Amino acid sequence: MEISAIKERLSLSEVLKHYNLELKNKMLHCFYHDDKTASLQVNLEKNFYKCHACGKTGDLAPARFYRVADK
Repeated sequence: MEISAIKERLSLSEVLKHYNLELKNKMLHCFYHDDKTASLQVNLEKNFYKCHACGKTGDLAPARFYRVADK
């Protein structure tokens, strides 16, 4: 399956639900760095995220996110 096909079928909303993660004011703790205050803003309507502390952005969470969510 092509990555573009996966992105069309999978949304950040589904990923968050699968890992029982709740957004608080559209924010999560960033999975790229130690984050005492949630700095990762998730836009479910546009299906992307941006960390306001480290600047990382993306449209689907990387594998590192899933490992953090499993803790």
